[in-house]
Amino acid sequence: MFFAWTAYGYFQNGNQAELWWICNVSNVALGIGMLAAWPGLTWIATLWILLGIGPWLLDGFSVSGFQAHSFFTHLGSAALGLYAMSRLPAKPGIWWRAALFFYGVQLATRLATGPRFNVNQVYDMHESFRAQFTSYWVYFALNTVFFVAGLLALELLLRKTIARAGRMRG
Repeated sequence: MFFAWTAYGYFQNGNQAELWWICNVSNVALGIGMLAAWPGLTWIATLWILLGIGPWLLDGFSVSGFQAHSFFTHLGSAALGLYAMSRLPAKPGIWWRAALFFYGVQLATRLATGPRFNVNQVYDMHESFRAQFTSYWVYFALNTVFFVAGLLALELLLRKTIARAGRMRG
């Protein structure tokens, strides 16, 4: 539902390439994961969404502002994903699968889009970091380290939190 609203807006403006943003891809993955009761995909998509909230806020406040649909795409889907995660336990180690899928999406984004929108920062660094980095590849490497560490930390935190909440309910 959130993705359909977003897709409609992008098609109206001729910005279909922006459908490749990881938040949009993860909304589709979350929908599939929830409908199919597929724990791995549900967890992967939710981890992506949760880790993307910080960059979305940074971009919204510093560069592009916020569109109404983006609150649902990021915050609404995060809430749905967290709820689904509590009902669909996944095997430990989902963080590295999430990283592999993410970089698969990055590659697909680079192949399917051009540099005009710089979707998922696959062509250049985010405007907010130009003063701190002189090389895109250093920026990319550092983002990779933080992203993978964030996936691991988030998985561990959510497993403990969900397990604790399950004991309280049960």
